[in-house]
Amino acid sequence: LWDEGFQDRAREQWELSIEKDPSFALPWISLTRFYLALDDVSSAKSKVDNAMKIAISYEALILSARCNIILGNLENAEENLEAALDINRMSIEAKLGLAEVYLGYGEIADATSLVNEVLLMEKTNSRAYYLLGRAAELQGDIAKANELFKMALEIIFKTQ
Repeated sequence: LWDEGFQDRAREQWELSIEKDPSFALPWISLTRFYLALDDVSSAKSKVDNAMKIAISYEALILSARCNIILGNLENAEENLEAALDINRMSIEAKLGLAEVYLGYGEIADATSLVNEVLLMEKTNSRAYYLLGRAAELQGDIAKANELFKMALEIIFKTQ
């Protein structure tokens, strides 16, 4: 379904929804996801910013954080993720996003602590093992990093 024709029709429908009622956040959120899937981060960021002018929702905060991480705006991503955690303290996605931000800052202990919290909630989270691998890599423990990356991949393959 995700061929170019479908992409164009989907984008047109969301844009039409926005033209009809620009004060409704959902089409902006949908377009954000759409542009992220196409790796068009600047367009995604623009759309999620519009959504957040209408309503600051958990989903908008998570998507904004994802865009900010990719764009290297770690402080903005951190603010988004902390706000998302204020809405949902048990959010695995927000905790892992914040761990990713902490790794970007070089705050390995804080990142590892968050990832370990996630693993207590969900032992088979591949992204958690990937982030632990990144932490090990940043500490220079390449063997441990490779083992953790391998674990992440094994989880992905088992769930497919």
